[in-house]
Amino acid sequence: MPRLKKSGACAAGLPTLTSGDLTLYDRLTLIITDDVAEHVFHPIRDPASHALDVMSWLTRRALRP
Repeated sequence: MPRLKKSGACAAGLPTLTSGDLTLYDRLTLIITDDVAEHVFHPIRDPASHALDVMSWLTRRALRP
């Protein structure tokens, strides 16, 4: 993960966490369509199964009329 300047993360509105003197992005997944954030998965409680959560959401979205 790249190190962030706190002002950059705040300007983007992304969730961060601080550990010692490091400010890091919190774990999240963005679904972006046509340059617009369509869906945000946050917080990600179980990283091991998160890919299945995303695939499930994408499948439901594709089945919408």
